[in-house]
Amino acid sequence: MRFILAIIIVFILIGFGYAQINLVPNPDFEAMSDCPNEGSFNNIESWSFVGNLTTPTSYVHPVYYHSCITNPQFTPHLVPFPQRDFQLPRSGEAYIGLLVYGDGRNWAKRYLQVELNKKLEKDKSYYVQFFVSPVTLYFNDGSHSEYNFSDNIGLAFMEKALDTLLPIASPIPFLPDIDNPLGIITDTMNWVEIAGCYQANGNEKHIVIGGLRPDNQVNWIDEIPTLGPNSNWLLIEDVSVIEFNTLPDTLELCQGDKESFNGAFLEATHRWSDGSQDSVITISEPGNYFVEAFIDGCTLRDEMVVIMADEETGEWQQDTTICNDEPIELLAPLLGKYLWSTGAVTPSIIVSESGDYVVDVLNECGEYQYSTKVESEICACDFYIPSAFSPNNDGINDEFEVFSSCDYDFEIIGFKVFDRWGQLTFAATGDQSMQWDGTFRGKESPQGIYGWFVEYEYFRKGEKKKEVLQGDVTLLR
Repeated sequence: MRFILAIIIVFILIGFGYAQINLVPNPDFEAMSDCPNEGSFNNIESWSFVGNLTTPTSYVHPVYYHSCITNPQFTPHLVPFPQRDFQLPRSGEAYIGLLVYGDGRNWAKRYLQVELNKKLEKDKSYYVQFFVSPVTLYFNDGSHSEYNFSDNIGLAFMEKALDTLLPIASPIPFLPDIDNPLGIITDTMNWVEIAGCYQANGNEKHIVIGGLRPDNQVNWIDEIPTLGPNSNWLLIEDVSVIEFNTLPDTLELCQGDKESFNGAFLEATHRWSDGSQDSVITISEPGNYFVEAFIDGCTLRDEMVVIMADEETGEWQQDTTICNDEPIELLAPLLGKYLWSTGAVTPSIIVSESGDYVVDVLNECGEYQYSTKVESEICACDFYIPSAFSPNNDGINDEFEVFSSCDYDFEIIGFKVFDRWGQLTFAATGDQSMQWDGTFRGKESPQGIYGWFVEYEYFRKGEKKKEVLQGDVTLLR
């Protein structure tokens, strides 16, 4: 039995969408514990560095540049610094400097790593973006410079953070998941975007940024070949890892409702499952929907299942009788929040006792109530097989047959009769008649004692089982 206790007024929601959240903490390197007067990377919050030992006791690390520096002794780490192309931060007042190419000196490279705010979700799409700017390297006396540029910058996802210090000459154990697609980067005036898409395996929690390809896989140019050594220094800014999550996994609608979704994502263009290319779609019917976003040469995809919250997903159990040792499941036929008369708040309950069972379902469309009556009884399967019969055509006990009464599903699949010497005199299977008329091959069988076997199948608790009964019967003439 079903009752609707309340009705919700039809409505339209416009512009529904999920926030685009950057999973990278301190993405612009602004948060710090103290002004890095010495360019100390330890001042920056959340991020850590990875580098090789250059000797058993020394190492190099990335450099933290910030406009807060006032000590003239440390002006090489000031933002902007004229001797490093006077590059202004893309945002805020800070950036990080990395050596990404070392002319065969892999040990000299430095890397950034950070733990993301949450683990990536399996099969979800993520948009990755960060900005770089190459700079010229100056000798300590500032008298001359070297101009070296390369294409070696990328980002990799990791399950765990790397050790801060790698062994001497040991390469980093990752190739980039997001690699520089632009070729050799030579623009020292502007911030250059590195971007791409990534589909998660589901265990990633960290990222590492740097020259992840070994030097023998790097393309580079030397603007002034007479100077050396050859190396490439990049400034890093504004790192983003954004889940493409513009749709909920499941949307519940009520009959007559409409809901609009805004799939806008950064500067992407869009295509919905119905072929439309607007950033907004209005939905009023159940089904599977998706939106694709095209940005920086890659495709991001998000999917959603729309169901009608006031449309029953299955049949409600009507009044029924069950066997006391074979409980049944009562499943609420609507999605929502549940309260059963037993106190349970789950979508279903298991019932083995007699009683009246009620469930209240509350969802966005209203409040609904379902009730059913369950009777529980002891169930058995009883057989009556006569001990004698007299096939003399007087209309009384002329045939030998099996009588049965079962409270659950069963089927006799075989009935056989044998004479005293083991000769099979009667057999029936399946849909054949399970009655022996006392003949064998068209002739009357002699009076005497005959053995019989009955094989049957029955169904209990979702399983099929077999049983065999046997005994004897007296044929009288």
